[in-house]
Amino acid sequence: SSGINAEWPLRPGILDVHSGGDHADEMKKFLKDAQQVRDKVVGIESIVNQIRGYHGKITGSAARNEDVHQSLNRAMDEIREMFDTVKQALKTLDEKFKAVKADDSDQNHRTSDVRIMSSQYTTLQRWFFETWTEYNECQSDYREKCKEKLTRQIQITEKKVTQEEINKMIESGKFTVFSMLFNLSPSSSTL
Repeated sequence: SSGINAEWPLRPGILDVHSGGDHADEMKKFLKDAQQVRDKVVGIESIVNQIRGYHGKITGSAARNEDVHQSLNRAMDEIREMFDTVKQALKTLDEKFKAVKADDSDQNHRTSDVRIMSSQYTTLQRWFFETWTEYNECQSDYREKCKEKLTRQIQITEKKVTQEEINKMIESGKFTVFSMLFNLSPSSSTL
């Protein structure tokens, strides 16, 4: 987790501090959108933790648990959708920020707006990138643990299996050699 304060970026009353007019409405909208992105990133972090739990259950069990695999697949679908949503929202925030930066009317308020928007956008973008990196590391760790599990199971069976076959098993989500060795290829029908 990034350590971002749960109250960030909006605190009670922050939207009321800015001056009136179109600029205030624009700023309120930007901060509201930033808060929605923040909430989504918190949700993504939560799902990453759920996925880690599912990974632990899958790699720690000798038998395949369909319920855990289905839960993992649902979480993976949800996180992909949330990642896409946040990427699009960040792109929109960037466009709004650039539009305010390009607007040279009322420079006194615009300068502070640009600094606030820049700070919000940069922090959200960095946080999202850190969360994305954490997710990718989680997936990479899972893949390595699956390879280790399969390799141990293969050693027990004394079966010769190529690295490519192990990768195919991981790609297909079939992590138990004992039930899958018979289905790897036509020549593997006997042990």
